[in-house]
Amino acid sequence: MHCTLSLMAACLVTLSPVYGWLPRPKEPVQLQVETALEQKLEKMQALEKQNTVDVLDVNLMTGVTSSLPAGMTWHSKLTSGRGECACDRQGVLKLTVEGGMAAQINMTFSHSSGFTFNVGDSVTNDGYGGDRNTQQNDAEVHSINNAIYFYGRDKRGPGGGSYGLLHSEGGFVATQPFTTVTLHVADELATAHNGLKYLYINSHKMFALNGQSDAGGVNYDVYLGMNRVVDSTARTGTGLCNVSVRFYQL
Repeated sequence: MHCTLSLMAACLVTLSPVYGWLPRPKEPVQLQVETALEQKLEKMQALEKQNTVDVLDVNLMTGVTSSLPAGMTWHSKLTSGRGECACDRQGVLKLTVEGGMAAQINMTFSHSSGFTFNVGDSVTNDGYGGDRNTQQNDAEVHSINNAIYFYGRDKRGPGGGSYGLLHSEGGFVATQPFTTVTLHVADELATAHNGLKYLYINSHKMFALNGQSDAGGVNYDVYLGMNRVVDSTARTGTGLCNVSVRFYQL
């Protein structure tokens, strides 16, 4: 059996989102007031209408990728697919987000089983807010099946420990075939929208990309695990078919 043209096209399409508002979640998630959210949302909508050549496209069905723009490198190159026409290739991208920049990550899914994506501030993030004690700044956003999770970084100072789970949302990822989730990642910021709901977390507990101190050394990097967690293939998933990444100025 060969991949049909319609199936291949579906993996390459980035859907136009329709935005909605999520009711205020439980603390400790800090949400901006509605007027501030509207301003951010308008800026992100304007960004999605811009044309730019500095976009990385990754097709996890075929293994075809575009050239790497500045600030993006392969931390772990794409594997070969295990099934014909299956969205099961795995890889990890390193994104250097500095100088007041943000990263926009568009992801299209056929379905979502297991860990289909993992965005982590630490090179050893492995889900649930953990890493192998590599960095204190180890916040992450990841999927498990159809749910999305936002985990905070480690606390600084005496006592240590992690800020833990900041928010989770079931039924958010790939509830319908070939739908898209878009993430925006910046210093102390993580957003996600799926065309129906919009999640916005602006907190010092999230990504540290502005020169904050870290026991593992100051850096401006986040990692994107595709159909796997960042650290290893101990936790994997299937269903992420296509990814596009670009930077923009906040």
